[in-house]
Amino acid sequence: MGKVISGVGKHGKKQHIPIIVISGALEEGYEKINDCGVTAAFAIFRNDRGLAWHMENAPQLLDETICNLFGFLSSVCMNP
Repeated sequence: MGKVISGVGKHGKKQHIPIIVISGALEEGYEKINDCGVTAAFAIFRNDRGLAWHMENAPQLLDETICNLFGFLSSVCMNP
């Protein structure tokens, strides 16, 4: 919810470009970023694992999240 996300969100909103955030974790109240122009936010954090595991597996978790997101978008765009 820092300056970068809100700045990118505001720029996207001005240009009518949807902004998607993929984050390590989303803290309580993260929904406020929607006011800055962020369309959706996703976290790669899994509650059943510790911080060390997440840091070790960050590339795989990010890859899985992106694949899931684009798989969903592809199905929506291909089957309106």
